[in-house]
Amino acid sequence: YQITKQWRVTSFGLYLDRYWAIVSSTTGRILTMKQYPKLSQVSVDIIDDNQQIKLIISHPSSLDNLEVIVGAGSSEIIEVKLCGRKQEAISIGLNIADEWFTKLLDTKC
Repeated sequence: YQITKQWRVTSFGLYLDRYWAIVSSTTGRILTMKQYPKLSQVSVDIIDDNQQIKLIISHPSSLDNLEVIVGAGSSEIIEVKLCGRKQEAISIGLNIADEWFTKLLDTKC
């Protein structure tokens, strides 16, 4: 692994680090690696060209990568369950991401 570029640090830590969660669309619960071990093999490449940030998400068992442009979705506020507590989160609102993770994990995301 080689770091080729500096990365922004926010008051929460590295920019975009741990900003994401996969949520069950039927229960509103955040899906974890403990429940879905395939998540441990998901890799993300971040491409920042100073115009937009693109995430390239891949998994060894998937033939297609998922490409997500940060901020391109609807940014809808949703309620999720984290550690048994209700929390507000922002949905990226991209059906293609929902479909990709649904197919990978065999559960509705």
